[in-house]
Amino acid sequence: MPTKVFFNGTVMRGQPAHDNIAGAVFARDAATAPEYRLHSIDDSYPGMFHVGEGGVSVAGELYDVGDDVLPGILETEPPHLYMGDVLLDSGEWVKGMLCPEEVARSKPDISSYGDWRRYEESRRSLL
Repeated sequence: MPTKVFFNGTVMRGQPAHDNIAGAVFARDAATAPEYRLHSIDDSYPGMFHVGEGGVSVAGELYDVGDDVLPGILETEPPHLYMGDVLLDSGEWVKGMLCPEEVARSKPDISSYGDWRRYEESRRSLL
């Protein structure tokens, strides 16, 4: 049975690492409950972690990921990220890529964007 996985960074559609999730099936656009913080890890990928209070809703995409595909995805994720439980704004719990809070907090907080793509667009507009 496929695992529902929430992605919010460079593997989403139109992003440079989207091929890393080849074999996963796009289910729908999704967002987290407003309980997360989002940081930019060296402007290369987002780092998200759960805070409960003081969090924001983070935009992303939900995929159905087969057991045969999941190990390959995990192997290509950046070294600090790990798979954990993520609460969506629908109330549904799914898996998602999280970043240790101590790693993320040492990097710029981009939570006000609530979306990795919006953050990237803001950076491009400054060039």
